[in-house]
Amino acid sequence: MRIIAGEARGRTLFAPKGMETRPTADRTREALYNILSARVDGARVFDAFAGSGAMSLEAISRGARRALMSDVSRDACACMRRNVAACGFEDRARVCQGDWKRALAGAVADAGLWAPGAVAVLECARDAEIETGDRFEVYDRREYGAAQVLLCRMREA
Repeated sequence: MRIIAGEARGRTLFAPKGMETRPTADRTREALYNILSARVDGARVFDAFAGSGAMSLEAISRGARRALMSDVSRDACACMRRNVAACGFEDRARVCQGDWKRALAGAVADAGLWAPGAVAVLECARDAEIETGDRFEVYDRREYGAAQVLLCRMREA
């Protein structure tokens, strides 16, 4: 696993050991960031279930302003901190260990991540049925191997 483009291009990333974390494949991240390329520069990123932090670190490498990475796993958070340091992104990335709902309710709202035009990226198993509720609408769906990636935006009020 590596950073694909930008400031930290080619940097090898560490992944948490065990089967609890399923890192996003390089190919999937590259395709996703090709789709989102115009939206990344200056963006603020929240990465729930961040695992290694690869998605957020890729965003920062490509010009995102900052990222908040959250995972309940202590090992994953230690791995993320190691990857943040290896990329030299300590001033732009924050690791938050704990439940994603707590991070979403507190830190994400405080950081202004749900600003107009915000995009939520959901990665899950290809055959998973995802309900985005009333707040978000899926505007693009892609399949990559056993995974699917949904691009969502906030619905108009």
